[in-house]
Amino acid sequence: MLANALLAPRCAACVAPHPFESEAPLCDACRRACLPARTAANVPGVAPLRALWDYSGPVRSLILRAKDRPQGREAAALFSAATAAWSAAFPGASPDLLIPAPSSRRRAATLPARWAAHMGRTRGLRVANLLRRRLRRPPQSTLDGPARRSNLRGAIEVRALRPALAEDLACGHAMVWIVDDVATTGATLEECARALRAAGCTRVGALVLARVP
Repeated sequence: MLANALLAPRCAACVAPHPFESEAPLCDACRRACLPARTAANVPGVAPLRALWDYSGPVRSLILRAKDRPQGREAAALFSAATAAWSAAFPGASPDLLIPAPSSRRRAATLPARWAAHMGRTRGLRVANLLRRRLRRPPQSTLDGPARRSNLRGAIEVRALRPALAEDLACGHAMVWIVDDVATTGATLEECARALRAAGCTRVGALVLARVP
């Protein structure tokens, strides 16, 4: 019994042992607890804002683990669950263009960038890494709501646009979707949207894995 507990595959969210024959990344209890988001409020300058889940329970645990290992099995399990929840977020047409939110972490493979790339591969969506941090600021997780907005003001900018893409965005032909992992106060999404509108984007929404209730 001890050997089974030590060697059995484990749930990517709660780390509980699986039966040996199971190949699912999440245990049954965690999978059932990944419920559609109840929180639907938008963020200033970002409409619509669509979240797959509320940021609680197994979803919170899985996102935190995936943030530390955006190329590991936790992220793979998260993306698999997100794919299953996709139709609830986008019941109609697919997004025109996905733009990952830039991270304060000094790594190329951040969770939003990896998720956007995954959706680009699996759903054939356009992905463009247009946003970058212009200024280094303290991590948002250490700050409250008003301080988060002040901390990010002017810190995000749009990279140089290819002429065809710049014209597409400025003419309003493309609906731009900012992709992030968690929306807490919405300060990051708001600043990303400000930078995109300053570059000529006229239609900006956001898609996040989870929203803090």
